[in-house]
Amino acid sequence: MRSADCQGRERRRLALLVLFALAAPILLASAAPLPAYAAGEDAYMRTPSYNVDVTVRENNVFYITERITVDFLEPSHGIRREIPYRGVAVSQVGGEIVKQDARMKIAVDNTGDDPYTVSNGGGMLSIRIGDADRLVSGLHDYVIRYQLELFDDQIPDYDSVYLNVIPQNWETGIDSAAVSVTFPKDVDISGAEFIGMSGGQTSADVMDVEKLRPDNQGGYTLVAISKQAILYGEGLTFRAVLPEGYFVNERRFYTTEIIFWIVLFAAPLACFLLWFAFGRDRRIVETVEFRPPDGLTPAEIGLLWDAKLQDRDLISMFLYWADKGKLTIEEHGKDDFVLQKKDVLGEGAKLFERQMFEGLFAPGATISMKAYAGRISNALSAAKAELLKEFGKGTLKTLYDRRSLRMRTLALVIAILPTVFNLVFVMDKNGSLGSWQGGFNLSGAMAGPAIFFIVFFLRIVGPLAARSLSGSATSRSLAFGAIFSPLSIFGILILIAGFLVILQNPAQALLTAVSTVLCIVLAVLTRKKTDYYTSMLGKIRGFANFIKAAELDRIKMLVDEDPAYFYNILPYAWAMGLSDEWAEKFDRFGLTAQPPIWYAGYGDGSAFTYLYMTGSLTRCTRNLERAMAQNAAAARARSGGSGGGFSGGGFSGGGGFSGGGFGGGGGGRW
Repeated sequence: MRSADCQGRERRRLALLVLFALAAPILLASAAPLPAYAAGEDAYMRTPSYNVDVTVRENNVFYITERITVDFLEPSHGIRREIPYRGVAVSQVGGEIVKQDARMKIAVDNTGDDPYTVSNGGGMLSIRIGDADRLVSGLHDYVIRYQLELFDDQIPDYDSVYLNVIPQNWETGIDSAAVSVTFPKDVDISGAEFIGMSGGQTSADVMDVEKLRPDNQGGYTLVAISKQAILYGEGLTFRAVLPEGYFVNERRFYTTEIIFWIVLFAAPLACFLLWFAFGRDRRIVETVEFRPPDGLTPAEIGLLWDAKLQDRDLISMFLYWADKGKLTIEEHGKDDFVLQKKDVLGEGAKLFERQMFEGLFAPGATISMKAYAGRISNALSAAKAELLKEFGKGTLKTLYDRRSLRMRTLALVIAILPTVFNLVFVMDKNGSLGSWQGGFNLSGAMAGPAIFFIVFFLRIVGPLAARSLSGSATSRSLAFGAIFSPLSIFGILILIAGFLVILQNPAQALLTAVSTVLCIVLAVLTRKKTDYYTSMLGKIRGFANFIKAAELDRIKMLVDEDPAYFYNILPYAWAMGLSDEWAEKFDRFGLTAQPPIWYAGYGDGSAFTYLYMTGSLTRCTRNLERAMAQNAAAARARSGGSGGGFSGGGFSGGGGFSGGGFGGGGGGRW
């Protein structure tokens, strides 16, 4: 019995040993540590090798070829590579910290047989390799060939090569890296170093480096192979300090930058020359006049007075017709006047007069300003259009020299050029020019100048380039309005702010705005008066000076010659905005005030004064103008129109250089 029990225990012990032997590999495999990934590292891609060949040219252009082997652990379209083109490279030379602003151009040559696209934004050139309609898995080899052109560093003591050859922001660790740097001619590069990370510390002992013999073109090559894997977030930087003058014929400026600076100063000069040659007015000689120029109605005088045709100018015709015996004006309370037709216009009446007069009285012989504001507004609009036609079909051809107006339009086009070429320079600097694969790219920072363009065209160029006579004004008022209108101020501020964000150059942003404003002002002033207008304006201004400064003796003499002299002149004073001054002068001189036969309705029994009459008429016409404006707004609302118009070592500025030097960046799969 005991022997049988012993045999049973032996068999059970043997079975347990066999079972343990079979289970041990499984248990050991399950206990093996899983691959560790740093935060942010892509766990679905490996990078077995990352090899970079750099060929340095004498003009500081680097021809770079990157050969990247990746292992996709899940299906992906391909890889992407981001290379910064804006920022500040920071290095330490001779114990001093040296900062270099990025001035460079990057051009992608090809990516081997794989399709690719290129885009720009945020200071980064982004290369996307692969097919959006195709997924790949497992090992895949990629090649990227591009040129990196660095401008003259402006450092007088030495030249240097300072390049991030392995991107710090590549989204996986790199098992093995190899870098070759070929120089165009021999130089002592014993101090050259590859800088990376080892044990969490910055180290210059991360690569095995050897100097190869010169090739048949005389170039010298450094070859370096990584001593250990490059972990996620580490990267690799190559630095070599070279004697000053090693690089020759380096680019100092962008071509578009040179053009911009030429245009910046040439545009205002060109606009000044256009004004000087075609836009200067002859001196206006103000003659002494006691009466308005012969053959001109008050509406025409109002137009010529300030080069604007306003409702006030046409309303002055009511007083003009009343003085001619064609109608009477009766005051009804404090807010209304009634016009009563008394006679038809004579054969000498001008076409705009007839249209206005017939538009007022066609339905009947009486019209209330308050009740028939809409009819009056229509009559004034028709008369305004006809009067403008008489003065050159609304294009100022009678008042202003035609050639000067063409030069004015040219000057307005020139005014746009400083902003245009600044934008072109910005796009060139940001790599948006010539990047056909990626197409045109307008970054968010460039929205400021874009908004300025919209404001510029709406507020300045459009209205001035094709302005009708009704919207014109004196050159002084136009120039003032062009500078100080709210929209112009907003646009100029947006222009400055936009270029500050993009260029980070306050002087360049401010000079662009100043150049543009100078061009606008000179363009506005490039509007030469014709000989006819110059002569008539001298007479009209002389007449206005008399209204404002006439002495008692002279007025008494004129009143003795014509007792109705005040009322003869009143329509013209009204059109020029001088009616109150004209009336106040007669009251102040104590001249006997008699209401005209065509004016009635003074109802409170007070003594009649000239100023009261003009004040009542002013108050009523203002009510009329408000009513007409309301009717016009209502009409636009019904028609759906808006109406009117506008009368590594750190980085700043987008992108960023990982690892301290130029280039670098990052990338990963997509």
